[in-house]
Amino acid sequence: RTYELGEELNWPEETFDHFIMKSSKRDQYEKGSQVYFCYGRLPNRQLLLRYGFALENNKYESFIFKLPYLDYVKENRWLIEKLKEKGQSRYMKFKIRRTAINVNLINYFKGTLFSSGKYSYEAIVLPVDMKLEIKAVEKVIELLKKELGTFNKTPEEYKALLKDPNTGYHEYFANVFKIEKHRLLTFHLRACEVLIAILKRLDYGDALNTACEPLPNLESEDEFYRNRFFLKKYLNQLKKKFA
Repeated sequence: RTYELGEELNWPEETFDHFIMKSSKRDQYEKGSQVYFCYGRLPNRQLLLRYGFALENNKYESFIFKLPYLDYVKENRWLIEKLKEKGQSRYMKFKIRRTAINVNLINYFKGTLFSSGKYSYEAIVLPVDMKLEIKAVEKVIELLKKELGTFNKTPEEYKALLKDPNTGYHEYFANVFKIEKHRLLTFHLRACEVLIAILKRLDYGDALNTACEPLPNLESEDEFYRNRFFLKKYLNQLKKKFA
């Protein structure tokens, strides 16, 4: 059944009496052999949908933003009609992962801020104008903060529910999913704040190596190494301008 917004969720007690594992005709097992099942490299959303559980600290966790790019071309009726005629989606999708920053998401916001009389066309796809880069990363931060604002509980409150003996099976893993989503979004938010600090150093005139040095007010020593690995793809693009 479906539940209305605000309706109390009364999950039935899970008995696990209908759990079935199937194999294809191509799978050949000898009698008495041990069989292993691999869930796959999946984010928690897919784990919940397929198997009914979510993992804490899932390194394959991801989140997809659907951004209505047509809002930025609404003055161009001809283009909008052509997109509708071709059956094009009204949204652009950007996946954020734990392992690397999504450079395309930054470029998307650079495109929305672009002015041909102010920036070069190269600046849309490459980090060559630091002021434009800073504005675009600030837009990413706004997006992340907006999504974080949709949570109705703090991570600590969600964690407390995991230890509550009255928390049922379904609610337990739903809360794990929410905790991990919050962790992912928060991690990206802090990494983007570090990136803006690096870009401001470059805009001030610092060399790239100096700009990438630790930021004690924004990151610990462990976070420094993790953040530089996370930003590696973007920082490699900066090398083309500042090497």
